[in-house]
Amino acid sequence: MGQSESKKKVSKENGIDCCKTFCGKVTHYLNEKHEDAILSIEYSPDDTLVVTTSADSTIAVWELKSGRLWRVFKQHKKAVTCCAFSSIDTHILATGSEDNLVMLWNVKLGRRVARFEAHEDTVTACTFSPDGKCLATASKDCTIKLYDIVPGNGQYINGKYLCLEGHQGPIHSAQFSPDGILLATGSDDRTIRLWNRVSGKITSVLTDPYNPIVQCRFSCDGGQIATCSGKCVRVWNTMLCEVVNILEGYHTEMVTTIAFSVDGKIATGSTDRTICIWEAEKTALKSTPVHVLRSKAAVRACCFSRSGRFLSSGGDDNALSIWK
Repeated sequence: MGQSESKKKVSKENGIDCCKTFCGKVTHYLNEKHEDAILSIEYSPDDTLVVTTSADSTIAVWELKSGRLWRVFKQHKKAVTCCAFSSIDTHILATGSEDNLVMLWNVKLGRRVARFEAHEDTVTACTFSPDGKCLATASKDCTIKLYDIVPGNGQYINGKYLCLEGHQGPIHSAQFSPDGILLATGSDDRTIRLWNRVSGKITSVLTDPYNPIVQCRFSCDGGQIATCSGKCVRVWNTMLCEVVNILEGYHTEMVTTIAFSVDGKIATGSTDRTICIWEAEKTALKSTPVHVLRSKAAVRACCFSRSGRFLSSGGDDNALSIWK
């Protein structure tokens, strides 16, 4: 997993690959808040804030530029597994938890605006549609629910939702396509299902040959879907539903998280304490990471900023690392 295998000219700084396009330098290492592992990370739409959720049941809001802890929300009773900002109501944040609840927060005002019991088991994923009018949640209860959201204040329409059923195992990941037409979900049943947001019907099923799906993510143009399972990541052509790239051979333990940047890079984090940065190649079936970043503990979450300038990661060291 050595840096010597990078295809680009690099230098080393604290054991981290550095180059002109992504130097891999930690600009902030923020460990003063969480008392347990960080499970999810999200940037605000304007890239001024970073949100972390933790197994300690808290949600922390950080200022990206200064690294200052800005707000803390504590109303979940168990581990907070996921979070998502609305891209339209940019101050509205959704969170899901092992307490089976989904909560909506007004980050700007520092208060909760909605709370509802969305599922019969852990809420593992939440994602807003690009138009901000729909919130999708996924759960270990094997269902997905689509909630109508009232634009402007983060309120949801009580009791009105569309329940999607079809997975044969707990669901761990969900994300809308950039055009808002499709919802991708990944499950222990080794499938990624693509759903039509309006009809709730399954349009395609992608099947991993070996392992449960831990996470699935659309590329920023929607043309590809990256999925992690076991020690590798598969990149699928969304339209053809075919594997066009396999990222493997570098992580020595389970890949737990993946993220696309706006310029097409893919970050993969693993329990082996590394984060690999890959150049997305549309045709190659094998790839080599251009950087390998070293974490202090198992990585549970990573996320590129909307601009692609920053990468945040977190995990079992209970800390948020911001790389540039």
